[in-house]
Amino acid sequence: MENEYTCLNCGDNFLSPKRTKTCGENCLSQYMSKKYKGKHLSETTKIRMKGRPSWNKGKTKKEDNRVAQPWLGKKRPENSGEHNNKWKGGVNHSQGYVYVTNKEHPFANFNGYVKRSRLVMELHIGRYLLPEEVVHHIDKNRSNDHLNNLMLFPNNGAHLRFHFKKRIDSKKDNK
Repeated sequence: MENEYTCLNCGDNFLSPKRTKTCGENCLSQYMSKKYKGKHLSETTKIRMKGRPSWNKGKTKKEDNRVAQPWLGKKRPENSGEHNNKWKGGVNHSQGYVYVTNKEHPFANFNGYVKRSRLVMELHIGRYLLPEEVVHHIDKNRSNDHLNNLMLFPNNGAHLRFHFKKRIDSKKDNK
């Protein structure tokens, strides 16, 4: 149902199903520019808020009250590494692999840990392993990092071919 309204900008009468102040977008923009002409946005906000006080009036920034702390945003030097009461000797276990702290290693993760199996293989061949090279555990025990249990593959594709060939050979033996 449409009702009749009078435009506040041009004064014309118009029909509209919803309650509006102006007859169109042009009149609305002219009406708003006349109503708020020369007023700053904060003043219009105050008009809309009907005189309510600002939520942060009189509050100061937390940074002003803070004591100078040079380690802010970093690990505290007296609690990192060996000085931490939860230090476990630089060895970490994740998903069956054993990780060892070696922050100088070029391929250490973001915490400075490297898989122990990769370190054992690197010592054996006398160079750093490339990131694409894969160390395989023969007995499938990821924490068994003895040299006689490790195989080196040039990439993950060769490693997967090895597993696929092994699976096919085991199926032939079962038949």
